[in-house]
Amino acid sequence: MGQLTDTLLPSLSLTKVYVLATGATCSASEAVMNALRGIDVEVVQIGSTTCGKPYGFYPTDNCGETYFTIQFQGVNNKGFGDYADGFMPTTTPNFDFELPGCEVEDDFTASLGDPDEGMLSAALEYAATGSCPEVVTSNGVADVKALRSNQSALGGEKLIPIDKPEQRKENFILHNKINQPVIQERN
Repeated sequence: MGQLTDTLLPSLSLTKVYVLATGATCSASEAVMNALRGIDVEVVQIGSTTCGKPYGFYPTDNCGETYFTIQFQGVNNKGFGDYADGFMPTTTPNFDFELPGCEVEDDFTASLGDPDEGMLSAALEYAATGSCPEVVTSNGVADVKALRSNQSALGGEKLIPIDKPEQRKENFILHNKINQPVIQERN
């Protein structure tokens, strides 16, 4: 059995956190973003609008079936949890679901952690200047290729193409179909 103490837990004493997010950023990731905002940590979002899943459930068994019905909505320490359409990066946040930050396309041309990778590059610039990169497309989303062209010259090196997750999945499925043994139906 645990023992209660008055020992304080370790703290990072964060005042600002930069989050690189896409439309595939969901659920627990959004809950962390929301929770930090609830304790007055500034969350700066770089990327695109998150998927929007402030809800949770407990699996419920009934007659041999398991149901996953929405049973609660998560809220932060300030009572906010209305981000069903996701958190949205914007230069001028007006609503609780809008966060300071920049819309930047996902970049599959550079490795994660590489300062030339589009979203990390934009986050580093935002951290240094307090504003989004100047390079934007007609729809207002920072253009990764233009961001990278502002970085150091590639010296004539050819970039290795990187498959997007959807392409990797299709290739994986195709590979497994080709290598599957042929199964014949019995009459």
